[in-house]
Amino acid sequence: MKTKTNIKRTSISMLLIVALLITMAVPAFANSRVIESLEEFEYEATVATRKAIFQDSVDELAKIVGSDKIEELKAVYESIFSSRGEAEASFRDVLISIQMQAAANNFTDDQIREMMKGFIESTEAAFTEDSLEWSDTPPVPVLSHTPELSAESQSIIQPFNPNADISTRTWTADCGLGYEVKSRYGFRETTAFARVGSSNVHLSQGAAAYMFHTVYARVSPGNYRYNDYGIGFFNNRWHVFAWGCWTRWGSGLPWININAGQELYFMVFIEQQFVRVRILDANNFSRVFWDFAHGTNNEVNNNGSNVAFNRQITIADDRREDNNALRRNSGFFLRDARFHSGFLYTTTNFAPYNANNTDPNRRGKFGSQNWASHCRVMTFSNTRWSAERVSIHVTTGVPHF
Repeated sequence: MKTKTNIKRTSISMLLIVALLITMAVPAFANSRVIESLEEFEYEATVATRKAIFQDSVDELAKIVGSDKIEELKAVYESIFSSRGEAEASFRDVLISIQMQAAANNFTDDQIREMMKGFIESTEAAFTEDSLEWSDTPPVPVLSHTPELSAESQSIIQPFNPNADISTRTWTADCGLGYEVKSRYGFRETTAFARVGSSNVHLSQGAAAYMFHTVYARVSPGNYRYNDYGIGFFNNRWHVFAWGCWTRWGSGLPWININAGQELYFMVFIEQQFVRVRILDANNFSRVFWDFAHGTNNEVNNNGSNVAFNRQITIADDRREDNNALRRNSGFFLRDARFHSGFLYTTTNFAPYNANNTDPNRRGKFGSQNWASHCRVMTFSNTRWSAERVSIHVTTGVPHF
């Protein structure tokens, strides 16, 4: 019998209440120097809260996995980082992450033990081994991010239709269609369960189906960085991939084969100026399909204050405009692809994706004006905005979902 974890939301909530009371006790002044001091005080209160949460994580996790496993994970980080401070900071962040995920998803003690085992076994490879083959240009298409950056500077592009779940991301020149949910800025981690869809994209170049997350960093006003991470189906199989400002194009075979119908667990988080991506077997967290970490040129804040996440299910085809009508009516599909139980995390708290923490302009189906409209995307179910079940069929006739 699996037993429910002893890690409770209550311990985290009580720490947040204490921090809030401390912050509220400081009067507000108009003087800028005092305001700066207030911000420093609030930052120190957050640091103190995080230290308390870390100690709470150590205490609670030790009851479940044992102190020896915690020390084993700490030793892994000490072997990776030459700086003791960096090793301790990453180790601390990961323990807090495990606790928050357990509380958010109500993980069992067995799931926590499996997750800890997976972290111990894959962390060194994530930081020291290159699991992808790299290229300056992707052999398969990905969605254009340039229009997305323009969209960030506009409050409203077109009215949002909550009844139809339509994203405002419809671009004349874009090569993709699908479904997305983008968070607001201010988060350092996202997690979601996934059910892998089935696809027929047999080409080695020119088209692909995807289930992935994008990490955005707002470096300065009007200056953004972005990177995609997840799984892509092309050449008749699922690959893991990364693409964007920090990594170029990289793809490779996962450590364990990924097939249609499999249940996965996605984790994307900021870890000491690294972006780290973990894809696990949802039925056994110790089975790690992919663990990948890379630097960001110090362009992300470790607390996630300038970071947003975008969860997507898409098909992209960069040869859709060929004169060959069959490519505009390729029949490519991605069927029954699902994300569910999507959560966002700050340094001290967590919440499911919802109307308050997501971008109202970037939720729901989208298409390309010159290629395939959002009508080729079928949403079978939707829990706004933490879950979706989607099928996509590229055809000019009636799509068969």
